[in-house]
Amino acid sequence: MVALVAGLMLAYSPALRAEDAKEGKDAKTRQDRSGGRSGEGRQEYFNKMADDLKLSAEQKTKVQEVFKNRGEKGRAIREDSSLSEEQKREKGKALMEETNKKMKEILNAEQYEKWEKNRQQGRRGGFGGQGSGPRKGGDKK
Repeated sequence: MVALVAGLMLAYSPALRAEDAKEGKDAKTRQDRSGGRSGEGRQEYFNKMADDLKLSAEQKTKVQEVFKNRGEKGRAIREDSSLSEEQKREKGKALMEETNKKMKEILNAEQYEKWEKNRQQGRRGGFGGQGSGPRKGGDKK
């Protein structure tokens, strides 16, 4: 679950979208840079995260709902042409904070700590993902 969130956060990062827009890259290129996780890949990633965190069936359901809502809200933010890039970044950051808060409510302390650690490593393949490594320009966030 955590890995899925990390993957989604990375895949929809404003910095990556801005780079792609400047370079005229298409969605396929963005998908490849984010680890190429299709629907099937995201499910596999979620399953790995759920196993690593030892999520209960109830936690799995709740976390999947959090990720689904986060994805829908993130998509709406990205597609809102009335927002400036700065506004999109701010809304995206608020959405990540909201997701983190919800995850903290769902997971126990040990699970949350492990989720946070792997989320931070998600850019480098946390929970067994491929990750993308450092971004262009040396930004490792």
